[in-house]
Amino acid sequence: MISHSKPLLAAFTLLALTVGSDGLEAQAPHQTLGVDSSYHVTVGGVEQYVEMRGASRELPVLLYLHGGPCMPATPLLRFYQGELSQSFIVVSWDQRGCGRSAEFDPRPPEMTLERHVEDAHELTLHLKETFGKERIFLVGHSWGSVLGVELAQRYPDDYLAYVGIGQVVDIAQGELLARRELAAGYLEAIEAPVKGFVEFERSGHSPPWEEPTAFRGRLSEVLGQVQAPGRGYRLRDPGAAVRISFDVHRGDIRIVGAVNGRPVRMLIDNGILWDDLLFFGSPLVDSLRFSVDSAVAVSGSGEGPALESRTTSGITLRFPGVEFLDQKAVVTPYTPGAPNLWEGSEGQISAALFKNFVVEIDFDQLLITLVEPDAFRYEGAGVELAMTEMPS
Repeated sequence: MISHSKPLLAAFTLLALTVGSDGLEAQAPHQTLGVDSSYHVTVGGVEQYVEMRGASRELPVLLYLHGGPCMPATPLLRFYQGELSQSFIVVSWDQRGCGRSAEFDPRPPEMTLERHVEDAHELTLHLKETFGKERIFLVGHSWGSVLGVELAQRYPDDYLAYVGIGQVVDIAQGELLARRELAAGYLEAIEAPVKGFVEFERSGHSPPWEEPTAFRGRLSEVLGQVQAPGRGYRLRDPGAAVRISFDVHRGDIRIVGAVNGRPVRMLIDNGILWDDLLFFGSPLVDSLRFSVDSAVAVSGSGEGPALESRTTSGITLRFPGVEFLDQKAVVTPYTPGAPNLWEGSEGQISAALFKNFVVEIDFDQLLITLVEPDAFRYEGAGVELAMTEMPS
C-alpha cells in the first residue's frame, strides 16, 4: 500500500554526518532528476512509513535508523538534511509502532530487537530494488546504532559502510556505569531523601532490571518525599477550556506566554515529558533575572559535551486563560556569538501541559485547546485507544 502524507511535527535528535570511502565519494551527476517521496511500504507484515530525498536517483542510498525505541527523526531530518541530500538519497524510516507507522499498527505485537533488525533488512532489500543498488550506506543513532551493528554483522554484503552516532556498546554495563557516576558526583548536592536513595543504590543491590518490584517501590517512596508542594496551575475560568494560538517555528509548535511581565516564546515538546520548564540562554532570558538554585549538567543522548546550566524555581508562566504556578526550570547558558539552534524561542514547555490537560492541536486553525481530563469529552470521528502502563 502506498500513500503520501503530510509532515508531522516533532523535535528529537540532531544528525550531522559526512561519509566518504575510497572510490565511493558521492558526486552529483549531470542528470538533475531528484528524489522526493514519502509512502508506506509493507515491512515485516506491517505498513511502515518512509521518506526519501536526494538530488538525483543516481546517488548512493543512505538509510537512517532513528533512536528510542519509538523516537522517529523524520521531521528533523527533513529540516537538516539539505546538504546531505546533495550527496546521498537520504531515507528516513519511522520504525514500527511510532510516527506515521503507528497509523496502521498502533499496538504492535512484536517490539523486539530481532523484529526491528529484520524490519530494517527487509527495508534495505526494498531500497536496493527500488534504486537498483547492490549495497547502501547505513547510519544508526542511539537505539538505531544497536540495530545498525546487528545489520552490519548479519548482512555485510548489503552495506557499503555503517556509521554509528552515539554508539551503544553494552546497554546493561552503560546503565551501571551511569548510576555509579551519578552517585559519586552528586551525593553531596542533592536533597536528603534522594541522597538516601543514591546510598541505597551504592550499597551493592542488584540493578533495577533484576529487582524491579523493590526498585519501583523505593523510587516511588523517594519521589513522594521530594515532590515540590504547590506546583500546578490556575484557570481564569475554572472548568472551562483554554484556547491558545500558536505558530510553527522551524518545524516546532510555538506559543507565546509571559514571565515577570516579559513575553516569552515557548516551544511545545511532547517527546520529553520532564516536569521542569526549560529556558534557552539569551539576552532576554538573562534579563528575567532568575534566581539560581543549583548547577546542573544538561546533555542529550550521544549529542556531545554537556552544558553547564542552572536550575531555578518559583516561576509563574502565564498564557491566555491559564497560569502555571511555582514552576521549576533549567536555564542553559548564553554565549554571545555562538550558534543558537533555538533562535526565535526563549524556552520549552512539556509536562506542565501534557500531565495536567488533554491537549488538542488544530493545525488548520493554529489553535491549541487545553481541557482538564475530568471535563474532556471526545466528539470527533477518530478512534479512542486505551493506554495502560506496561509492567517492568
